[in-house]
Amino acid sequence: MIYGSLTPRFPVTIPTKPRLWPTAVLFAVVLAMGLYAWLQHEPSPDYSVRMLSSSRGWGYEISRDGQPVIYQPYRPGVAGQQGFSSEAQAQRVGERVADKLRHGQFPPTLEPGELD
Repeated sequence: MIYGSLTPRFPVTIPTKPRLWPTAVLFAVVLAMGLYAWLQHEPSPDYSVRMLSSSRGWGYEISRDGQPVIYQPYRPGVAGQQGFSSEAQAQRVGERVADKLRHGQFPPTLEPGELD
């Protein structure tokens, strides 16, 4: 024999867990994308520009991690062997070329307007 009622005297609620799996999946996807982007990033190489002086004018040399990459004793794209008229002009052009190398452009090409 069973004493008492089988129905509870107070309301019974079954606790439910919030659905965490969509948040966990989103977090995992974002984490995987961040890790992939971080692994694909390569630091840009260290290029340095050194000025060259000669009897024909100014030129530049670009080195990567201490090793010469470009030796340009005179103006590129100009007939003859005429150097830049000033050290500042050679420095500007050399920096433009080094910047193109840093961004992966090889060979670095210059437009005529970039030589001034």
